Amino acid sequence: MIDLDIPIRFTWMGSPEAVSYDFFLWPSDSSKPANPTAANLREMVYIFNNRNIQYGKAYSWQVISKDACTSLPSEIQQITFRKLPDLRVKSVTLPTTALSEDFIEVKWEIENIGEGNTGNTTWFDGVYLSQEPIFDILTADFVKGVVRVKALDSGEAYSQSTTIQLPRELPANSMCLSPLTGETGCWSRT
Repeated sequence: MIDLDIPIRFTWMGSPEAVSYDFFLWPSDSSKPANPTAANLREMVYIFNNRNIQYGKAYSWQVISKDACTSLPSEIQQITFRKLPDLRVKSVTLPTTALSEDFIEVKWEIENIGEGNTGNTTWFDGVYLSQEPIFDILTADFVKGVVRVKALDSGEAYSQSTTIQLPRELPANSMCLSPLTGETGCWSRT
């Protein structure tokens, strides 16, 4: 199985005499660990939700059925976790000047520079207003979220735009606006 994401529900055929199961998961290019990922499971299912895996990498998994006297290993199975997207702001377009309470159009382009696609996930591009030319989500003010409902493949880009109203009191001589994180667009207050 390839392109899996977490959580993953692993299931297996049980042994009639089994009292419990040990579940092992490890990178395929490594040796099987001595200790199981999950020990003494009573059911024939394990839900893996550990985000400390390496995306885009092959993993092996195996179940050991245990009864009172013996243990029986299953065949080793292989899975591959999906490759991740990496969305970046490619450009931001703003008016060169703006006044308090003006309505302005904000345009931006987002590109996926990661190896994986976004999947059929809906997300919001956040538009923030900041006094700093370098975006910092801790000091920026959220202005608006713009929904994106279409998947984005590796190497693809899309453009969005929205209209926002600037606040009544602009606290500095220049302001910066940034969708997501990355490149910001700045303009002078007149």
